[in-house]
Amino acid sequence: MTAPADEGPAYAAFLEELVRLRTQAGLSPLELAERLGVQESAVTRGEAGTRRVGVVELQRWAFACGSTLEEFGRRLQARTVQ
Repeated sequence: MTAPADEGPAYAAFLEELVRLRTQAGLSPLELAERLGVQESAVTRGEAGTRRVGVVELQRWAFACGSTLEEFGRRLQARTVQ
């Protein structure tokens, strides 16, 4: 897979928002993984950009953190739209 740095600033912002979503919920990667029913490495690799997070998974991720896909999108758009 392409390294996250090669994806550009919008993808870097996406990854930062993934981490922010989890940390604002007060969850460790392991706690989020347990809520999602996946291994911890799925969370850490998703946040690092070494594994793609699909839209359905992103929706579940947001819900597990007490948020919504819509809210995630608004925050990401605010960071990336010029």
